[in-house]
Amino acid sequence: MKKILLSLGAIGLLLSSANAQRVSIVEDMGGENCPPCAHYIGPTEALIASTNGGAILLGYMVNIPSGGTLYNTTKHFVDSRRSYYGINSAPGARLNGQIFAQSTPNPGHPANLTKAMIDADNNAGTPIEITAKHEWAGGTNGDDSINVTVTVKAIGADYTPGSGDKLHVLLTEDLHYANPPGTTTQKDFNHTARQIIAGGNTWAGEPLTTTIKKDSMVTFTYSVARANYVSASNVTHIVAFVQKSDKTIINANQGPAAWRTSVKDVTVANNLTLYPNPATSEAHISADFATKTTGNVIVTDIAGRTVFNSGTLEFAAKNNTYTIPTSDLANGIYNVSLRTEAGVSTTRLTVVH
Repeated sequence: MKKILLSLGAIGLLLSSANAQRVSIVEDMGGENCPPCAHYIGPTEALIASTNGGAILLGYMVNIPSGGTLYNTTKHFVDSRRSYYGINSAPGARLNGQIFAQSTPNPGHPANLTKAMIDADNNAGTPIEITAKHEWAGGTNGDDSINVTVTVKAIGADYTPGSGDKLHVLLTEDLHYANPPGTTTQKDFNHTARQIIAGGNTWAGEPLTTTIKKDSMVTFTYSVARANYVSASNVTHIVAFVQKSDKTIINANQGPAAWRTSVKDVTVANNLTLYPNPATSEAHISADFATKTTGNVIVTDIAGRTVFNSGTLEFAAKNNTYTIPTSDLANGIYNVSLRTEAGVSTTRLTVVH
């Protein structure tokens, strides 16, 4: 890991403000064997989506009432996170590291979280701005390792970290199953924490010990092996946040994946066609493959946010066509990714109503 201190020029100084825009993070403890978790995850995801990028959902698979496959693959860091927050029931959540809805009978329950609470935290401001991105590289399929870049920038004034301030960096994965992996009906597990990037496999994090000068930034870079249970064919994000010793998270951000080269875009699908383009109410993507396979179709906006996910699809070797609904998408340009275990093919789609 290396750090690079970058200084910004006069233009950046003129554009700075007293505080950066805060992005909230909601950490949600759920599980594939938890019926109440399956019930509440839909409304929680809808609430996060309503913030238009103002909040990030970070889901942990816990062993309440019992653990399953998803829990077992990540319990080496999920157990310690649950203990850190003292969460003993599921679903249970924290907003920016803190218990919310203190006056309710069940504080910290995601059903009690509101957009007003998130907006209030965001409007409080933050002294730092965070960016995060990652790319897949290495190996036969170009996805054996994860290269991550995170920046922390001081906004409006010098940022002197407090004792215990740490940068945490994780990989999240959107998981979709044809059949529920646990004892509930839940088949989709979006924004699931899957691998810790900073601090190895623990919550050690990256201690922040050096003052960052006003309108300057520190860059953290990591290169780690992909965990064998993580699939680069799924939608993945890097989530980065700074947490203080009192557990308050002062800012967060996330970034989607990229591929180091375009080789995978050449080999994963043949005869890739997207039509009509521009699209109004729907678009059709068609492709052929070397053999029959499984995968999904993902649509992301220019900010990297996922606006459509088909879930797991079965593809034949030839003559595959899938319809993407676009009537609810805003006018603009989107990336359409066709993902399989062999890689990803991406093309551009324009939506015009």
